[in-house]
Amino acid sequence: MISTGEGPAVLLVHGLGGFKESWGRLPDLIAGNGRRAVAVDLPGWGESPGGRGAPHSSRWYARRLSPLLDEIGPAIVVGHSLGAQSCVRLAIRRPDMVRGLVLLAPQVVRRAQTGWRPRVPSDWAALPVIGPLATRLIMSRLREDDARLTRALTVVVGDRDLWDDHDEALALLEDAKRRFHASSPRVWGRALSRGLREDLRKSARLLTCPTTIMEGERDRVTKPPFAKMLADVVPDVRLVMLPRVGHLPQWEAPGAVAEEIESVARRADASDGIP
Repeated sequence: MISTGEGPAVLLVHGLGGFKESWGRLPDLIAGNGRRAVAVDLPGWGESPGGRGAPHSSRWYARRLSPLLDEIGPAIVVGHSLGAQSCVRLAIRRPDMVRGLVLLAPQVVRRAQTGWRPRVPSDWAALPVIGPLATRLIMSRLREDDARLTRALTVVVGDRDLWDDHDEALALLEDAKRRFHASSPRVWGRALSRGLREDLRKSARLLTCPTTIMEGERDRVTKPPFAKMLADVVPDVRLVMLPRVGHLPQWEAPGAVAEEIESVARRADASDGIP
């Protein structure tokens, strides 16, 4: 766990392949707004032990995150991509401690729909039983080809200039590559396969806290239409579309994300009758 700043807590939950140091300038911006940014490694990622035989599902992650809320106090919870699934479940599990949600490029719909057929290698990860095995095969190929791994990690941004002229982004890229090589194929396989088979809309209908969904207009991973589908079912929601942004709003538009965290906090205060 990394803590930055002082004040009411903002819990940052990464997505697939993420880690607590991967939030860029966002924790400092949160701290500058008078809040405490708390970034964690989900079990099995970064420096956190994975748990032998663990399912690595959103429900399991939410259970593991719940005790942390008792430690840091009521929080605005920010989840990215697959991590957003765990944050929604956490908010439903602990409505007393999750004051608001900010979901960044959330993974929303089940990849395997009626009549669906795999078209790209990552689609195979969504299939039951063979999904984790397919993920291990993909990881093996990426580990053998640095150029392919670099493309896979950089294609998710909306503006490629971020990688060309941004020293901090280049450092993040190298750190992400190093952690990818050190990560567990078993954890990747289970987390990705289960996450791609989850329909987040089913859980999100039960949310009671103020929620903001932020999606990059150039996101080719989770895609803007699905963010809009999620917004249609969340009771108290604000949908923010980010121009020229891809799958990493926290890196590509950290100022906008920090502003939305403040907006959610104000909405939570208003619902609690706090002026």
